[in-house]
Amino acid sequence: MGVLTPAPLRIGRHGRPSRQVPGIEERGGEPQPGRLRRIGGRVRAVRGRIVFPGLVPATTITLVLMIAIAVTFQAQRVVGQDRLEEVRLEMRDEARRQAELRAAAAEAEAPAQVLEAAAELGMVEPSAAVAVAAPAPLPVAGTDTDETGRG
Repeated sequence: MGVLTPAPLRIGRHGRPSRQVPGIEERGGEPQPGRLRRIGGRVRAVRGRIVFPGLVPATTITLVLMIAIAVTFQAQRVVGQDRLEEVRLEMRDEARRQAELRAAAAEAEAPAQVLEAAAELGMVEPSAAVAVAAPAPLPVAGTDTDETGRG
């Protein structure tokens, strides 16, 4: 085995000195088994397992965003449920009011109430009721009709 020495300083892209990533070694261009080597900006294991340096922050950000979206949807559902409950209460109150109005209308249409209201207006009861026959329907222009008035 060779002696480990600090990596030599190199001039980086921006003209500043840089060192190799600690723990990454290359010997004669050939990777050693179980060692890491730098390939195109990524750190890759010799055995083929890829390690992305930004994976943990990206996963954390994604997880936080997913939780924020879930919380937003839950808040919208709660607001929707509150509004739905308000509408249900309004419907119940209006149904009760409708039932009261129907009862009042039925009471006002009762024969005794009609006779009382007519007497207050000065109307009198007829001595005899006379039935009047309904007239035959008139023929419509442009249609053929028989004697019964049907087309």
